[in-house]
Amino acid sequence: MKIFTRRWCITSVLAVLFMITGYFLRAILIPVQDIEVMKKTELVELQKEMAINYPLGTFLFYIGVFMEVLCLLEVIARVVWRAFSTSAN
Repeated sequence: MKIFTRRWCITSVLAVLFMITGYFLRAILIPVQDIEVMKKTELVELQKEMAINYPLGTFLFYIGVFMEVLCLLEVIARVVWRAFSTSAN
């Protein structure tokens, strides 16, 4: 159980770091006026032009989300497995 908890914590922390890094690589770090008036496609084009590294940021963000979902599914599966194994005894 100790190894599982350590692995889950490390994977979860890495996933959060990937999401934060990906977000900052995608974000526009300069102030933009009238961003509410822009259409969705114009905003995406502006992000692609002004972001530090938009494709890498998107990739890291979605990899982080995927890793976090896998961690949560593993935790849920372990809890359900433990509940069924203890109730069977």
